[in-house]
Amino acid sequence: IIILTAYDHFEYIQKAFDIGIKGYLLKPISKEATVNKIKDIIDRIQLLDVQENARKSLGKNVDVVVQIVEKHLVDQIVQKDGETEVIQNHMEFLGYKISYGYFMCISFEEDSQQLYNSAINRERTRNKIMDAIRRYLPFMTKFILGSPLGNCMVVFIFDLEFTAYDQNSESQMIAKHLIHKLEVVEKTTVKIGIGNAYKEFKNYRTSFFEAYKALRGVNQNQNILHYKDLKDLGSDTNYPYPKPAIDALKEKIQLASESESYKLAHGITKEICQSGLKMELLKEYLLQFCYDLKSLIYNTSKSFHGLSSAYVSSVLNSQLIEEMNEIVDIQLDLMLGILLEATDENNQNTIRTIYDYLNKHYKENISLDDLALALNKSSQYTSKLFKDMFKVNFVDYMTQKRLDEAEKLLKTTSMRINEIAIEVGYEDANYFCRMFKKKLGITPKEYRHSR
Repeated sequence: IIILTAYDHFEYIQKAFDIGIKGYLLKPISKEATVNKIKDIIDRIQLLDVQENARKSLGKNVDVVVQIVEKHLVDQIVQKDGETEVIQNHMEFLGYKISYGYFMCISFEEDSQQLYNSAINRERTRNKIMDAIRRYLPFMTKFILGSPLGNCMVVFIFDLEFTAYDQNSESQMIAKHLIHKLEVVEKTTVKIGIGNAYKEFKNYRTSFFEAYKALRGVNQNQNILHYKDLKDLGSDTNYPYPKPAIDALKEKIQLASESESYKLAHGITKEICQSGLKMELLKEYLLQFCYDLKSLIYNTSKSFHGLSSAYVSSVLNSQLIEEMNEIVDIQLDLMLGILLEATDENNQNTIRTIYDYLNKHYKENISLDDLALALNKSSQYTSKLFKDMFKVNFVDYMTQKRLDEAEKLLKTTSMRINEIAIEVGYEDANYFCRMFKKKLGITPKEYRHSR
C-alpha cells in the first residue's frame, strides 16, 4: 500500500522519515515527477521483496548445510578412526556448546518375508522415523541425527548441565515420549537403546556402542533399555553378519536393478565398517560379503571369478577402516558389473521362456505358481520378476492374452461363444462374456457382428 499525503512544514517531513517514509516531493508538483516518484518507490519495494526471498532461500540452504555438517560430526564420533581435529572444527562451525552427550539407537522391525522390496520399505520407514525425530525431539532436548545404519537411527543428545541421575531418568522419559508419538501418530513401532552420558567427546563413541548393545538387548517385553540396565549378553552383542540385507541385494541383482544394486551394496559395506566390530572380524565380514557375490557370479554365469590374492591381502593388511571401505567398494563395483551384465542376459532368456510357456499353456487353468515351478523360482520372486519385465501382474497379462486370442477367433471363425470361451481358457462362458465386455466395452456377440 502506498499512501500519498501532504505537509505544511518541512519539519513534518523530517519526522516522517523517522517512521519510515520512502520519499517526498517538493512544490510545485508535476504529474511526471509524481509518477516517477511512485515508480521509484515501487522499485524499492520490489527490491525489498527480492532481498527477503533471498534471505529465506539462504536460510533454507544454511539449514541443509547445517544438517550435513551435523551428520558428518556424528559419523566422525562413531567411527573408530574419526579425526579429533575434524570433530572440534565441526563443533566450532555449528557453535554448539556441549558439556556432555550420549547416544540413542532407534530401530524398527523389518519383515524378513519381504526381501524383494526391503530396500524401498526400509528407506520409506527410516525417513518417516527420522522426520518424526526432527519434529518431536526439539521440544524435549538438543540433538543431532547421524547417518542411519541399516534399520538403526543414530541420535546424539547433548546439553550443558549434567548429573548421572538426570540423564538416566530424562533419557528414558524422552524415549518413552518418542515411542508414544511414533505409535500413535506415525503408526510405527520402534525400540530404543540408550548409552551412558560422558563429558568429553573422546568418550562419546563409547556411548554409541553402549546404546547399540542396549538396543540389541531389548527383549519382547520392553521397547527401551538403558546400558546401565543391560545384563551380560555375551556374544549376542556382536554385530550380526547382515545376511537379510545381502539376500535383498541378490534379489535386486537378479532383477537387474542397477542403481538400486549399487546403492544397496555400498550401503552394506558402510554398515559393516561402522558396526564397531573388532578389526579382524570386520575384515572377515567384508571378505565373506565378496565371497557371497563371487558365488552368485558363478551361479548366474557359470564363470569363475575369484578374489585375487592381492585384493585379499590389501583388505587383511588395511589399518584404517576408511581405506578398507574404499578397497572393498572398488572390488564390489567390478563384481556388480559382471553380475548385472550376466543377469541381463539371463533375464532375456527368462523372458523367452515365459513367452513360450504362456503361449503353450494359456488355454489351461494355469497360475503364477505353475509358472514359478516351470522357472524353478519362488512364487514371490516370479511375481516381482513378471511385473518388472511385463509392467503388469500375471493375472492381468493372462486376461489380456486370452481376450486377444478370443478376438482373433471371433473374427476368423464361426465357433460359438461358449466354444471360444473354452478354447481360450475360460470354463464359464458367462464369466468370459463379462470379462470381454469389461475390457472392450461390448459383448463377444456384438464384437463379432461389428466385424
